[in-house]
Amino acid sequence: MTTRNRVPLRTLVAGFEVARERFDTAATRSDADVTFAALFEVVAWAGAVADWYRKRSRTKRVPDDLKGLWYVRNRVLHDGAEAILQTTILMPPFTMRRSTLRGGSVLRGPAVVLSEPTWRPSRRLPRGTKKIVKGKVKYVSTVGKKEYDRLFADQPIAATLQRVSATLAGGVR
Repeated sequence: MTTRNRVPLRTLVAGFEVARERFDTAATRSDADVTFAALFEVVAWAGAVADWYRKRSRTKRVPDDLKGLWYVRNRVLHDGAEAILQTTILMPPFTMRRSTLRGGSVLRGPAVVLSEPTWRPSRRLPRGTKKIVKGKVKYVSTVGKKEYDRLFADQPIAATLQRVSATLAGGVR
């Protein structure tokens, strides 16, 4: 075993990937606490990756996806925010009739429930850390809010995390 002061980016990205896969599995269950715990883990890993880019990359440029995850990470880790909005659509049963010269047929389908966790819009998350500046309340932890609103809010969580994985795969050797 080698000694090192810091882990390489590839190790942090691997941790993000394992957590993302755990979230994908948890999201298919109906246990909100398990799903939240899995999301907590994936945004924590995303924060570690963003820190690496901010402090150790040559350009010091953090990809926009990671900025957005940094914003929601702060809400989830520091405020216990429920960032998951469970979207459910009920498709009613259907009947289709098909007529032919020799009679016809009937096709019946059952009701279908479609459910997918999406990111809550930022307006439905805690604002973050308050600070009083010259007698006025300011929220100081808004880094990444613009990126979160543009890239994550109201979007399916699994799809956005898959997109982040693709972004990270391009930057890891």
